[in-house]
Amino acid sequence: SAAEWLSTASVPELAWVMREYGLSRAPRVAERVAESVIQYQRKHGPFTSMAELNKVCGRACGNLEDLAVGKDTFSMVAIKSIRMFLNHELDQLRLCLQGAFQVLVPRARCVIITFKMSECDIVQDFIASHHDPPRGLELTVSQTRLLELYPLVGTDLDFAVERLKDRGRRPEPTEVNANYRSKSSTVHTVVKVPRVSQRVTGEPRDVRDRFKRPEPPPFMASPLVVKDIDFHV
Repeated sequence: SAAEWLSTASVPELAWVMREYGLSRAPRVAERVAESVIQYQRKHGPFTSMAELNKVCGRACGNLEDLAVGKDTFSMVAIKSIRMFLNHELDQLRLCLQGAFQVLVPRARCVIITFKMSECDIVQDFIASHHDPPRGLELTVSQTRLLELYPLVGTDLDFAVERLKDRGRRPEPTEVNANYRSKSSTVHTVVKVPRVSQRVTGEPRDVRDRFKRPEPPPFMASPLVVKDIDFHV
């Protein structure tokens, strides 16, 4: 249960779960909530209800709750992140996508509905990892670089994956009015197609070696000076 796992979790572990599965855009909030939850638990013992956990999370978020997107407050997202972690929800999505394309026939379509940004990211990464590279690219980049850009070439799979050019369908206003939870949903339609690229051998570099933060140019803007402010309406 969630209470059993929380009784053994450390602050860094809980903060990681909350950041990874829901509060990626508010990592400091994830740390604050994790710290409050573990401290409360040390003082009062294991949590006995969801209401108790929600109260502690909400207190840790304070007035930042108003910054949350949609109807889910930061504390609700924090609690959901624990559920997603314990249920291996994102891992199940990855396995489901892999399994579906193993059994689909060529040119068959797979329709996926996502509700969270983390789910969208997994679908997008799956599609990108199974793209055939453009014809001729192997002549302009090294085999290592080709592997980094198009991981499919390093596999023995006989298929590639393409997404229909609909950019992901979003719900119509009438559907949102009937079911508010559909507001965050996106429908992705992907197609299994025959692979055309050749197998490439090599070892891609570590991700940390492939991304480098550039030195920004000097900030040349001058301070904004506001004069003659009229406070009368």
